[in-house]
Amino acid sequence: MSKIITDFQDKVLKALAGKIDDFYLVGGAALSLYYFHHRESQDLDFFTTSYNKKRVEEIVKFLSASLKRKADLVAEQPKKDMVRISVYTITINKEEGLKIDFAEDYIGLIKPPKSINGINIASLEDIYIKKICTIAGTSHEEDLTGRKISKGGRQSAKDFFDLYCLSHTFMMLSEFSFKFCDRLTREGIIRWFHSYGRLDIKTGLLELELKKAVDYRDMERHFKREIKAILEKEADLA
Repeated sequence: MSKIITDFQDKVLKALAGKIDDFYLVGGAALSLYYFHHRESQDLDFFTTSYNKKRVEEIVKFLSASLKRKADLVAEQPKKDMVRISVYTITINKEEGLKIDFAEDYIGLIKPPKSINGINIASLEDIYIKKICTIAGTSHEEDLTGRKISKGGRQSAKDFFDLYCLSHTFMMLSEFSFKFCDRLTREGIIRWFHSYGRLDIKTGLLELELKKAVDYRDMERHFKREIKAILEKEADLA
């Protein structure tokens, strides 16, 4: 990612400082900028437990005027029976723009966010659980026996790497999953591990701008151990 986008992220956060107390920064940007400094993030993700479309439009209008940059709505899901989200791109120059998501937090918070330089930052626990739900999926269906099973989930190199860093540095995935996740979510984690495209993840990791290189094989082995630990503990509880 170019330094232009990094610098512009900083300008956006400074402009919004003290202006969006009803939102908190989550995702890879929060993890990188305020905790691990492990990779560059190309966007900003703001969540809120009280989503309001007019409030989002108000924030974007203020940001556009403050930075003297055009803001375009590129995607939206406004229906109340689904997770509501507005995705904007703020123009930096003719070639580059910064994507900013304003989303409804359908999971809720484990811990209160902390304010750093006027921006609310989600806790590591909350970033962790949201990453897990992203890869494991949050929708469910019934199998032929009527048993609920998880479905969906995203498979991307950035989620893979962020989840590895959280598990390796903060709290082991197996431990975290039994402390904060339900059975269906743990099943989603297991399904994710067995189904993600290995070649796609390897290729995607090469495209990320990492602060320190990590061998894919080490990450794969780490996840294999954690999945084994989850399965063993599930068996003990059965």
